[in-house]
Formats: sequence, C-alpha cells, structure tokens
Amino acid sequence: MITLLALSLAVGLVIDDAIVVRENIFRHMERGETPKEASSRGTNEVAQSVLAMTLTVVAVFLPVAFATGLIGKFFREFGITVSVAVLISLIEAFTLAPMLSAHLFKQRPPKAGHEGEEGMAASLGRLDRGYRWVLAWALGHKKVTALTGMVVFVLIVGLALLVEMVFLPNVDTGSFEVYLQLPAGTPLTQTDATARQVEAILQAQARCRGRVYQCGWRGTSETATFTVRMKQTGLLGSAEPAIRKSLAGVPGLTLSIQGPLVVAGQVGARCSVRLSS
Repeated sequence: MITLLALSLAVGLVIDDAIVVRENIFRHMERGETPKEASSRGTNEVAQSVLAMTLTVVAVFLPVAFATGLIGKFFREFGITVSVAVLISLIEAFTLAPMLSAHLFKQRPPKAGHEGEEGMAASLGRLDRGYRWVLAWALGHKKVTALTGMVVFVLIVGLALLVEMVFLPNVDTGSFEVYLQLPAGTPLTQTDATARQVEAILQAQARCRGRVYQCGWRGTSETATFTVRMKQTGLLGSAEPAIRKSLAGVPGLTLSIQGPLVVAGQVGARCSVRLSS
C-alpha cells in the first residue's frame, strides 16, 4: 500500500522534467528553428534547471528511506519508490523526450512575439513585470535579502521546535487500566482483598463510571488488573493526578496506571508510571 501511495504521488512528479524540456523545445521551434536544432538547444538550455529540480525532490524523499524504527519500516518503500521514479523521469527527459521531439515535431513557421526575449516577456503581463521588479530589488539589496532569508530560516527552526512531533497522536478513549502487583508469592485471597480495596477507591472517584477487575492476571496470584471507564472522554488527563493520589495510600503496593496511549516505536503499547508505597 505504501508503494502504491508513492506511485500515485509520483504520477504528478515524473512528468515535470519532460514538460519543461518539451516546452522549451517547442519555444525554440516557434522561433523558426528546425525540430532537431530545437531539441538540442532547448534541452541543453534547461538541463541544469531540470537536474536541480529533480535532485531537490530526491533530497527530500530519499532520506526517508533510511529512517529507523517504526517510521523507517513504514516509509522505506515510499522514499525509495518516489526517488527512483523521479530519477527515471530525469533520464527520460534528457534522452527519450528530445529524441521524439526531434523526429515527431513538425517544422513551424516563426510566430510573432517570439523573436526575442522582449516579446516573450511582454506577453507574460503583470505577473512577469512584478517578478522582474522583485528580482531586481533582491539583486540590488543582497545583504537585506540574505538577512531576511536567515531570519525566516531561524523562525522556521524555532517554530518547528515548538511543535509536538509524534508518529501517532495520543488518543483519549475515556478508559484506562490499573495494574496491581503485590510482592511475589502473595496468596490469591490477599490479592483479592487488596484488589477490592483498590476497587472501592476507584468507585469513590466521581469521574469514573464502570470498573472491571481480574485477579491472578497472567497466571500469577500476586497480580490484578482493573479496567476503568470514565463518564466521558477527555477527563482522564485531569482526573489522573487525583486517582494516583488516592491509590498511593494502599500498603505494600506497586501501582501502574496505564492509559490508552501510543508510544513512539510501539503501536498499541501502554504508557505507564509506577508508584511505590
């Protein structure tokens, strides 16, 4: 599925190189050049730009293939597929596209407005004139432009540090689990008595609605688990400190409250914090 997703994304990327090359070849033909001359000159004219554009895409997606952990397992095929696809499109744009243009394009008479750069630039209208003004100002104020770029870069990095980055977000489903573990060898009757004490404490919590507990969890007599459902979602974060405080007074207890969280690198794992008394 990840490979197919990468291929669907690459559909729009693989045609960019060929479009740039063919459009430039066609522009030369509108100036009166033969298809072969236009193919050669047009391709050489935009070769560096097309190469830079493709390598930029590769520089973005290829490092994803070398990511480690769960993210790497998910997105390795994604990065490799997109990178290989755009590199193949680059080869096609430099070989097959000019060759087909040279042999399949037909000679065209020179078109008015394409004899020089002035006529072509004038046809671009207001957008072209605005771009030329901005470019001229930037080249005339190099220090200000460079300083502006550095400030924007620093702001981007600073804002990125403020954003919480997780593979999957924490989801509050309105329930949590309590794991009770008494000293090794504790009889099942004592574990049950302690579990009922914990159950009474949980029952006294106004924000908790239902409770289910099981003694002898995983075949050991000193363990018990509780599944507690809140009255509504979104209350676990605010109610957890009070629950921990009320359960901290149970003697001889190692307690772990586990919420329905996803920890980076372990899908479906539970985040736990232990309290000892």
